[in-house]
Amino acid sequence: MDQTNDLALWPILRRVPNDFLHITDRFFIFNNGESLLLFCRNGKVYGYGRNPYGMLGVPTDDIRQKYFGLLRFYCYNHTSLSSSSCPLVNEPKELIKLRFINIIALSKGDKHMMALTDLGDLYGWGCNHSGQLGLGWYRMNSIEPTLILHDVQKVCCGPKHTVALVMDGSIRIWGKFPGCPHNFTPERLIRSPSAMIDLITTKYLTIAYDNCFDNNDKGAFYVWGDLKQFGLSGSSSTVRLTYKRNDYSKIFKIIPIGMNKIMVLTRDGRVSILSIQNERVRSIRNPFRSINSIDFCIDIPEDPNVAIIRTSDDCGGQCFVWDDNIRRSNGQNLFSTNNCSIADTTCLYSSSFTPQLTRLPSKLLSSVLTTKTTISTFEFNDPRESDLIFRFKHYQSKPIYVHKAILMKYSNYFHWKLSTMANNGQILTIMIDDQTSYISMFIYLRYIYTKKISFNEIDDWILSEMYHLACKYSDQEFVGFIVDHLYYTKPHYHQQQQHNHYFHS
Repeated sequence: MDQTNDLALWPILRRVPNDFLHITDRFFIFNNGESLLLFCRNGKVYGYGRNPYGMLGVPTDDIRQKYFGLLRFYCYNHTSLSSSSCPLVNEPKELIKLRFINIIALSKGDKHMMALTDLGDLYGWGCNHSGQLGLGWYRMNSIEPTLILHDVQKVCCGPKHTVALVMDGSIRIWGKFPGCPHNFTPERLIRSPSAMIDLITTKYLTIAYDNCFDNNDKGAFYVWGDLKQFGLSGSSSTVRLTYKRNDYSKIFKIIPIGMNKIMVLTRDGRVSILSIQNERVRSIRNPFRSINSIDFCIDIPEDPNVAIIRTSDDCGGQCFVWDDNIRRSNGQNLFSTNNCSIADTTCLYSSSFTPQLTRLPSKLLSSVLTTKTTISTFEFNDPRESDLIFRFKHYQSKPIYVHKAILMKYSNYFHWKLSTMANNGQILTIMIDDQTSYISMFIYLRYIYTKKISFNEIDDWILSEMYHLACKYSDQEFVGFIVDHLYYTKPHYHQQQQHNHYFHS
């Protein structure tokens, strides 16, 4: 199971009372880092933070909250819930119906959540205006977890629908499925030629495979959904996309990338990108040939153009990022990180979201459980005592929490900048309007706090951006560190022009 190695990336965990953190085993963060599910060692599950559409699954006994919750639910077509208007759970509240139940996987849609247990039971909660919870009456929502289906092997949530792979290999779908005018219930069975092994679902398509080959030695992916979006024939309910056995034998996992691409992971550790074209899958230029023994890949539902892949522990356990939308300076969509945590890589390079249940190591909690009394004990990106927030025009949902006293003490530029800003006792906000990336600003502000940085863990593109950042903030000491690093480690390195940041808004 994946685990986080950097608590500073998850400000919402700092807000949780210490009594809950020290018994937390796993966590799941969504809603742009503002909603949190805590899975504790005592077998209990807690919800904390923003609760849009009841996606935290916590019960409420307040009649007023129930009334306003129903009002928001029935008005969803006319108003959208911003983070400031969502109900707020100020302290961890237990999901009683999940007590002593071992949850092994979570999947979220736009307004609903699904949880799969180790026994194959499927629970759902949240909004059901399109029947995505499978509760029958499509106008009924569920504030608390409700048992939906048994004998489930895998579950995937689309924006307004849910797809489940049952243990007998059949596929069931419910909700507002793309390309279909009707809402389905869990009794809706997708007709497939054989028992499927795995499946994925996107905004428009559901794709499954069975690792079976025909007489021509060809295997196939089976596709359902809004087929016209991809130029596929809409006359049949099922489209068969063929591929050759010697290209992708023994497929282990598939994940969606962008609009019409899928990433295929085989059991021998190879990864390929396939494009859906004219009822066939075509392999595009393989950028993964230099990466050995990949054992895991996952998509980011909140950022559908991004995927994270990870090599095996024998090969270092390194994470790589594939972005189908943004091309870096060298013209590649794939770039390496020096991170071994999938959750941490997702937060740094994409959205503040954990793609799967993530373990919280006990050793990381020592700094959180320390009582802060002086300026020297302020923690970086800790919202509890922060009086200054950096926000990005292109990363509205990922603020960085800092302290005025720290920046004014260790940075001449920020001492001048903050001295000219009137706060009136309120929390100040600095908006980053240029193309500075989140990861570069995060690393630089952390350096101001710790005065420590490992350049060997930063690639050349980020290093170039941080050089321009240090020049912008007149940090001659940091500029000197970068120049010395380049001089001794890369004597032929030429400073590049500042490029666009990794991800656009």
